[in-house]
Amino acid sequence: MNFPVKIMQDGLVARVARVAEIAAKHADTVDAEARFPREAVDAMKAERLLGIQVPRHLGGESASITEIAELCSLLGQVCAASAMVFAMHHIKLSSLVEHGADSEWHRGFMRRIAAEQLLIASATTEGGIGGNLRNSICAVEVDGDMCRLEKDATDGIP
Repeated sequence: MNFPVKIMQDGLVARVARVAEIAAKHADTVDAEARFPREAVDAMKAERLLGIQVPRHLGGESASITEIAELCSLLGQVCAASAMVFAMHHIKLSSLVEHGADSEWHRGFMRRIAAEQLLIASATTEGGIGGNLRNSICAVEVDGDMCRLEKDATDGIP
């Protein structure tokens, strides 16, 4: 597999190329079975790519959005699902990086993401609404001093 040579910090292209090789081996079954690209995400973790956007002083590599977009493009050439998971993770992480610097809790969470290679996501899909993201059939239920929200979202990551 040949990737365009880009000047990136710490061999990011080489690391994502190794992930892409694994993703490519499983891309057809991921698509055919409409399943989570577990093998590619495990490879992302092994290559320590899930924390690259976290600032260096918090244990990450301070990768830029431009670098991450290039890495997504490289992954997308072999497995769209793997690229989407990587991109969506980094979209969520960008909010922490941009807005969490003043909060010790958020800084601690970023440290954990970089150290433990945590995959972060959000569940915006909800069953029963026909794809209308501005509509919801779930509600907050208050019972004394407890609150609960039950949402029929997509299945969790296996």
